[in-house]
Amino acid sequence: MGFIIPKAKQITVKLNGDYKGAEFTCITKPSMATMIAITMGDNEDIAAPMMSFGDLVLVSWNLETEDGEVEANGDGMLSLDADLSGAILSAWSDEVANPKESASE
Repeated sequence: MGFIIPKAKQITVKLNGDYKGAEFTCITKPSMATMIAITMGDNEDIAAPMMSFGDLVLVSWNLETEDGEVEANGDGMLSLDADLSGAILSAWSDEVANPKESASE
C-alpha cells in the first residue's frame, strides 16, 4: 500500500492588534496549483493573487462594514484595505509555515 496523502485542513485564525476580534477560516494545505496562483498570479492582472486566495483558500470570516457582511471570496479580499488584507495573508502564511495540531479536518 502506498502513502496516503493527508487531506487539506481548515483552521480558524484570530487576528490581533488593530483587528482584534476579526477571524477567518481557511485551508492550510493548498495544492501547488493554488500556491502558484496565489504567489505568481497573472502578470497582466496584479489583483489575481488576491482573488485566488479569496476564491481558493478562504472559507469564511466574520468581517462586516456598515452596509453589511463582506463576502468571504476574492472580491471581498479586494474590497479590504491593504493593512487588513495584509494581516490576513500574514496570519495565513504563519499558519501554513507553522501548522498547529488543533487544525480540523
